[in-house]
Amino acid sequence: MAQNIIKEVQDIETEADRVLAEANEKAEELKNSVAPELENIRKKHEKELDDKSSEFESSLQEKTNSQLEELDAAAKEKMKKLQAIDADAFDEAVKLVVERIRNM
Repeated sequence: MAQNIIKEVQDIETEADRVLAEANEKAEELKNSVAPELENIRKKHEKELDDKSSEFESSLQEKTNSQLEELDAAAKEKMKKLQAIDADAFDEAVKLVVERIRNM
C-alpha cells in the first residue's frame, strides 16, 4: 500500500513536471509570436512621436521667426523716428530739461 502511494505521488510529480514544461513551452511560443507585433507597435508609436515632435518644432520655429520679424520691424520704425528728430531741437530739449532740474 505504501508502495502504491509512493508510485502515485511520483506519477503526479511527473505529470506536474510535464504540465509545467508544456506551459513554459507555450509561454515561450506566445512570447515569440507576440514579439514582432510588439516591435511593430513600438516602431509605429515611435514614428508618430517623431512626426509630432518635428511638427511642433517646425511650428515653434515659424512662430519664433514671425515674432522676431515683428520685433525687428518695430525696432526699425522706432529707429527711424529717433533718426528723424532734428539734432538741434533735441539738443535744445535736453538743455531745457537740464535747466529746469537746476532751477528746482
